[in-house]
Amino acid sequence: MPESLRDSDDPLAPLLLAMLELLQKRPDSTPAMLIGHWYGEPWGAVLQELLQMDQFIPEADLDLELCDTLSHIQRQHQRARLANHVDKILSKDYAQLSDEEKLQLKRSLTELHQK
Repeated sequence: MPESLRDSDDPLAPLLLAMLELLQKRPDSTPAMLIGHWYGEPWGAVLQELLQMDQFIPEADLDLELCDTLSHIQRQHQRARLANHVDKILSKDYAQLSDEEKLQLKRSLTELHQK
């Protein structure tokens, strides 16, 4: 599992992580089995609502869709981590920043605005 998924601030990340772990153990699980697994728990209602959405993904594209979703979560995590780094540097008085910190700030801001 991508580490960024474990550290994600997305409120649905824990559900996705738990579902991926379950599917690794039981790859033949159906949507009904997934709903049953979390029946009566808070995630059960969320999962049922998500699985009932009319978002058809052709079976041939499922792997690609999952990879894209995980990549998106990873990019969000990296962006949040970078933004936190920038905030940490900016919390200091700019005049008190070392040349190295100013360089890090410049690089981080450039990277943040490229994403």
